[in-house]
Amino acid sequence: PVERPQLVTAELIGGAQRVISLGCSRGELPLEPREWELWDDVPPPSRDLEGAYRRIRQHLEELQHSGLGSLAGTVSAGAV
Repeated sequence: PVERPQLVTAELIGGAQRVISLGCSRGELPLEPREWELWDDVPPPSRDLEGAYRRIRQHLEELQHSGLGSLAGTVSAGAV
């Protein structure tokens, strides 16, 4: 199934173990997340799709190596 962008709601954040942001601040979210990561070094895909893909992949590999391997229960929030 293809994932589509969706509005990040308080319900989504409340059910997430971790929120990964690609450009929006905590203040822009409708609820304070339990765990928060800001991946502000990911370039906007509209300007550099390959660079965004590479950097996100690096972040995911770092998560996997840190023992946090699963992204189940993770919400990603990105600025439009």
